[in-house]
Amino acid sequence: MIEIKFLYSSKLLLNIETGDNVSDVAKKMKQPMSNVSSKLQDLEKSGIIYLEKSGRYKLIVLTAKGLKLKSLLSEIQKILK
Repeated sequence: MIEIKFLYSSKLLLNIETGDNVSDVAKKMKQPMSNVSSKLQDLEKSGIIYLEKSGRYKLIVLTAKGLKLKSLLSEIQKILK
């Protein structure tokens, strides 16, 4: 179970750009917004992202920890290809 959560969270993190909103990421991943929103809350609790309210939308902002983790995951992804 942990491996599946990690893989999904990793894929999610690789699809996030600072300034995206939940809808943007859900579209990129072709996943329901409810699934993406739930996982984003987990990433926020872990200190990897924070969600910033902007009008009707919640914008996703990567923390320093999130940027580092995304960079490492990108490197791993390149090695595995």
